[in-house]
Amino acid sequence: MDFEFPLPIHTPPTINRTRAWIQTGLDIPQAIDPNDRDYLQVAPHKWMDTCLQALTNELAFELKKVDMEYSDHHGYIQEFEFRPLKEFNADLDELEAVFLLQEDRIEIVLQVDRKAKGLRSLFAEALDMDEHNVRITILESEMEQGTLYVAKRLKDVISQYIEN
Repeated sequence: MDFEFPLPIHTPPTINRTRAWIQTGLDIPQAIDPNDRDYLQVAPHKWMDTCLQALTNELAFELKKVDMEYSDHHGYIQEFEFRPLKEFNADLDELEAVFLLQEDRIEIVLQVDRKAKGLRSLFAEALDMDEHNVRITILESEMEQGTLYVAKRLKDVISQYIEN
């Protein structure tokens, strides 16, 4: 029998190896299979999907990996790791993103990891000083402007952290 129920806004989507399930148990003596795990397919929230489309389709980043990590401030978070394919390929090693959804906005925490170019940036990379963390807030009214708007916002922010 099919059923549906609303999930919390921050439920991570089942992308790549991320899995979600409902686990049930029966308290019946000598039951053959008292525990059950039913896997779910969780689609990204529409704002997260817009951001993912902006990064992959508009800005030509390839999604490499999705991990669940623990953050002291936010609890478990889903981290998306991207590899630049076109415009940012010469300047970035990778881009990591965490999407923090609220009722009226999405906050995107980006880690911009620049490529080493020259001796100074080679030392920065060796000391992990080539990474910049930046937080972007996009309001619900802005999200309604669509993928191209979000792509422009992301491109403008990423471009600020590229060495000339």
